[in-house]
Amino acid sequence: MLNPAHPGTVIHEIEPRSQRPNNWWEFENQVLLCNDCHSMIHNDGAAVWKDKLLELRAEWVKKYA
Repeated sequence: MLNPAHPGTVIHEIEPRSQRPNNWWEFENQVLLCNDCHSMIHNDGAAVWKDKLLELRAEWVKKYA
């Protein structure tokens, strides 16, 4: 399970570059993850985690932006 308490070290794109070739880099498409969570998402497939990533990103923005 994703843990927002872990220190974020990797910026992950919520929608992959292949699906957003012209705007994958936009702030709204990024979430900060620890290395373990980032590896887990890539192992499971990012589509499986998309809703949770959006939730995590919303929490992150609310707390830090």
